[in-house]
Amino acid sequence: MLLAYIDEIGETGAFVARDHARFNTSPAFGYAGFVVPAAHARRFAAEMHQKKQQLFRREIQAAAHPGRWERKGAD
Repeated sequence: MLLAYIDEIGETGAFVARDHARFNTSPAFGYAGFVVPAAHARRFAAEMHQKKQQLFRREIQAAAHPGRWERKGAD
């Protein structure tokens, strides 16, 4: 079995023009991700969690809910 990690990318909002006061973000929207064999999913998730804890230690510790901390792509 394969497992897919998928997330949306881009903006879902309206687009009028780049110089419009409110609706000026990219009109593109899609999905991106990758696929891993199910037998490797737990190890992959554990390694990603460990790396996240190392790389974003200060931000996670300062968060109101450290267990739910997430960095958005736009950030």
